[in-house]
Parts: sequence; structure tokens; C-alpha cells
Amino acid sequence: MSGAARPGPLQDSSRAKIWLSHYWPYLLVAVIGTCGAFVQISSQFSPWDDEGYLVSSVSEFLRGGSLYDQIYTQYGPF
Repeated sequence: MSGAARPGPLQDSSRAKIWLSHYWPYLLVAVIGTCGAFVQISSQFSPWDDEGYLVSSVSEFLRGGSLYDQIYTQYGPF
């Protein structure tokens, strides 16, 4: 046996550097895509998203308003 040292396992920091050097474009696309998706989700109002409308109608009803007379609702009793 010779006195040459065997190469040991890569250190954690070396693995992270190798991973980052190979996969940084994917990471960049993921971050940009996530930011873009957040902007799209938080800046649009869907017509079927009327939960706030229903909550305000219920709160007015609980304050003593009468449905279909004092509280406007687009949904009828049927």
C-alpha cells in the first residue's frame, strides 16, 4: 500500500456549490415564476368569488336587517 491519501467524500459546502452551479437557472425560473404567479393571483378578482358579498349580507342580517327588503341580495329564496 502506498502512502497516497484517498479522496474523501465531498464536504457539504462543496456539494452545495456544485448543485448551485448546475441548477441555478432552474432555481431562477422557479423564483421568477412564483413571483409572477403571486402577482396574478393577488391582482385579479374572479366573478364567482363573492364570499365577501355573502359575508356582508349575513352581517347585515345579523344586525337586524330583513332579507330581500332591507338587505339586497342577488340570490333569491329559491
